[in-house]
Amino acid sequence: MNRFTRAFRELTRRETPAAAAESMPPGIIPPSRRATSDTPVSLVPVYRAIDIISSAVAQIPLRVERGGVEVPSSEINPLVKRPSLTLTRPDFLEQITISLAVSGNAFLLAKRANGQILELIVLNPHEVHVAIDSRNQRIRYDYRGKTYTNADIQHLRLMTLPGQIMGLGPLQAAKRELTGATLMRDFAAAWFDNTGQPSGILTSDQALTREDAQEIRNTWNNLDREGNALSQTANPSGIKVLGKGATYRPILLSPHDAQYIEARQFSTREITRLFGIPSTLMLIGTEGNSMTYQNVEEDWINFVRFTLTKYLRKIEEALTQFTPRGQTVRFQINALLRADTLKRYKAHKIAMEAGFMTINEIREIESLPPMKEAPHENQ
Repeated sequence: MNRFTRAFRELTRRETPAAAAESMPPGIIPPSRRATSDTPVSLVPVYRAIDIISSAVAQIPLRVERGGVEVPSSEINPLVKRPSLTLTRPDFLEQITISLAVSGNAFLLAKRANGQILELIVLNPHEVHVAIDSRNQRIRYDYRGKTYTNADIQHLRLMTLPGQIMGLGPLQAAKRELTGATLMRDFAAAWFDNTGQPSGILTSDQALTREDAQEIRNTWNNLDREGNALSQTANPSGIKVLGKGATYRPILLSPHDAQYIEARQFSTREITRLFGIPSTLMLIGTEGNSMTYQNVEEDWINFVRFTLTKYLRKIEEALTQFTPRGQTVRFQINALLRADTLKRYKAHKIAMEAGFMTINEIREIESLPPMKEAPHENQ
């Protein structure tokens, strides 16, 4: 089980009555939160989209800057290097991303000891109740029977609507469309599991009595005269022998069913657009467009700029709150914006020749260790 699956199950697990009662203020009983067959997160395209975004975020390296210059490792707050005592940094970043994608919100609880922050805990967003305290008009967070303030919890919102204290995520924004996709998926499962439409027709060129028709049908379905299932021991291959001119004609996919398949494909494309994922990453084709190497590269760059960056900036701002004044946490996405190796190296060459990047700065972008001796940094 990979780390995405573990985090995804944790964030969509069903709460027991006891846990649910503790997670909300008195008198409020939250609904079940498990990803069941009637929820959008159980749709394959939705799972795939969240997996792509969270995996991408978890793989991008972080750096701490002061005035655009990288801060030495010895001066970086250990909380940024390892925010959680129980999770690796990629796992930690992945849980934040999944929270934002699933609910539009992520909550980081600062766990303290003797006034010092020991670690950051990613809370299940479905267990956090956010409200404005009527006494002082400040936001409070209720989680498992305890109340916290902004000093304890960092609240990340994927999209904030005016006048709203909760963020808006893709699943909430397109609830109606995703509900339709879920119902369509469930209809398909029910159609194949328990459909009233026959899979085929038995016909004969002879006149048949009711008893003859019943006998032929029972023979085809491997039933005895009373309609009870017969053992396959005597006929393990399942070969059917029909008499009296009987033949079997399967019912092929009707035009109506073909339209249903087109509707399923449409739902997948809509989910792809909703999450801002390139169709190539979602393993689906785009009608009317010829896929070329340049198209794929442009799609990837747009994915980084207009989808990943939204998640990355939210996380950067949250982690920056736990660094000394003047320091900023930044994801290194330069390499992602130049996916092609040859183009990336050409860009590095231009940067060095122009004198605004050094060899070690370029090696850092390529995740390489710095050169101990670089006497001609700008050459």
